[in-house]
Amino acid sequence: MAPERVHAELLSGGGTWTVAQLAEKLFQTPPTHLTAWAAWTIVQQGLYFTGNTETIVAHPADKVAKDLEKMRAKTAQDKDYAEFIKRVRNKTIKPVDMDRMQDLEDLALNRAESSPTLKLLGIEQTSQEAHKLLIELGMWDNMTNPWPARFGVVLDPFPKAMEDEAIKLTDLAQKLPREDLTAIESFAIDDADIADPDDAFSVTRGPDSVLHVWVHVADVGGVVRPGSALDLAARKRAASCYLANGTLPMLPERVQSSMGLGLAKTSPALSIGFTLEEDGHIDDVKIVRSMVRVTRKTYAEAAQLLEKGGDVWDAILDATDRFRDRRMENGAVGFQMPQASVTVDSKGKVQVGVQEHFASRDVVMELMLMAGEAAAQFALDREIAFLYCTQVLLLTYPHLYHCKMNSNSTPPRTVMNSNSTLSLLY
Repeated sequence: MAPERVHAELLSGGGTWTVAQLAEKLFQTPPTHLTAWAAWTIVQQGLYFTGNTETIVAHPADKVAKDLEKMRAKTAQDKDYAEFIKRVRNKTIKPVDMDRMQDLEDLALNRAESSPTLKLLGIEQTSQEAHKLLIELGMWDNMTNPWPARFGVVLDPFPKAMEDEAIKLTDLAQKLPREDLTAIESFAIDDADIADPDDAFSVTRGPDSVLHVWVHVADVGGVVRPGSALDLAARKRAASCYLANGTLPMLPERVQSSMGLGLAKTSPALSIGFTLEEDGHIDDVKIVRSMVRVTRKTYAEAAQLLEKGGDVWDAILDATDRFRDRRMENGAVGFQMPQASVTVDSKGKVQVGVQEHFASRDVVMELMLMAGEAAAQFALDREIAFLYCTQVLLLTYPHLYHCKMNSNSTPPRTVMNSNSTLSLLY
């Protein structure tokens, strides 16, 4: 007799049975060890009956109905999932399957440590295997780059309200009081694909072999105020993320286009000016907000201009030679390691090569080191809290710092040591 009919009979009687009685009812024969065991197995399933071998009672009808509904739903779900796994194996997924693939994406992006789908497929549960399967299924293409998300890079676009705020603040930054340095031609030297030039420089000759150097940086601080919404958003991003197939910006596009150096006829900047003596020492440091006139050049173009020479480029080369010579005399170590160049074309083809080294790269490096030393000297002379690369000499020889306060002593100079870090030297 079917279990549901036996259940109805016991439920209507309102009593209890032993396992032997249940076996006799189910199989319509005197109980045996085999039929008793089969009956007890049905009790253990818990759908129709509960109890022990001597006292078996029937579950209420409404409970049985609910449990049966759950079982049918579970059976249908298991069947549906089995068909889904079959479609995945055959690479014939349907639109309805997309939501089920979330565990694959979570593993591929390092948001999860495992994937039930990969487990059922018998595939090793790694982000690389998940990435591979997503491509094979057509959910991702060869241009999908999971690495930014894996490392927690912010991928969300800036909210419209923040974009609007950036427009307003960049307009205000343009109107800040600035020193007009547009009479001096400055140069921004970058790779050809750089869209947000953020540094530039100029070098002119003065009397007595002195060189006047300006190093300009994009005046983002004129737009992004500490603690503002833009500042907090930029902190979360930490830096613009340059990828082989695009860039994830640290700030809204309006800040980049308005504050980038050389993107317009004149550009607002924060400028570090100083004189460079013949022996390579830096003096007369000043830091001002400015308006500058910047010409953009690629490293290749700048290298050709340096080789060709002329008043402007000879002065630039002279400045970097002076500063480099002084660094080397102080024990600096220089070496050139090959740099990889990775590009991805519109068809997704990856090309890896060795980046060509131009003398102009060394020129830019020396000028940026000069700017760092000049800024450190400016802060030290004015007792401004500053992030120095090293505090070793200040901590070991504190009298050096106090000596500079004595008007009869020679002020200390900041120099670059062999590890290109800042220190103090008399």
